[in-house]
Amino acid sequence: MARKPGKYEGVIDDLPPLPVEQENEKNQVKVDAFKEMIRAEGVPTPDSLGRAYAKLREGTGNPIDEEFTNTLIELLGDDGITDLKKECDKRMLAYEQMIAKAYEDDDPGFGLYGAADHTVKMADGSAVDVLKEPTGKVKDKEKFRLWCIANGLENSLQLWPSTANSIVKDRCVNGLPAPDGIEVFALTKIKYRRARD
Repeated sequence: MARKPGKYEGVIDDLPPLPVEQENEKNQVKVDAFKEMIRAEGVPTPDSLGRAYAKLREGTGNPIDEEFTNTLIELLGDDGITDLKKECDKRMLAYEQMIAKAYEDDDPGFGLYGAADHTVKMADGSAVDVLKEPTGKVKDKEKFRLWCIANGLENSLQLWPSTANSIVKDRCVNGLPAPDGIEVFALTKIKYRRARD
């Protein structure tokens, strides 16, 4: 099926795909293992992938009521809920990657039921779009900083909040004043430690 040109058509054609970050390689191994489980259940189609992805996004019992919310919190706690969210995110990423691959392979199922050629439209009217756009990744922070200054963006440059807070903490510990433009406050934090087995 002929594809309609998108906003970035011609711009993204020669761009390499965004690489998996080194710190995310371990997670990608888990994502790939889940993709193998999906394939083991049968040959996935764009439609079956789209339906499974939609189910992961929406669930079957959403919105959950207060009683069930309380039950989940009691059963899982914050750590368990965080782990559950990570597992759900891993599964969604697996489906996203498989849908993107099906699109790249020009698998049948895109553009049906009046949908755009980059869309899998399901029988219930829901749809999953595959969109590509350019994205940047800073490789040389100093060169990028100098480019920003040369292009009038010096007022947009600022440190990450975690870096600014690290500087503030170091200066406080060493008896130095806070950097100009920063006001220092006391933050009360609660730290939980698990009982040792």
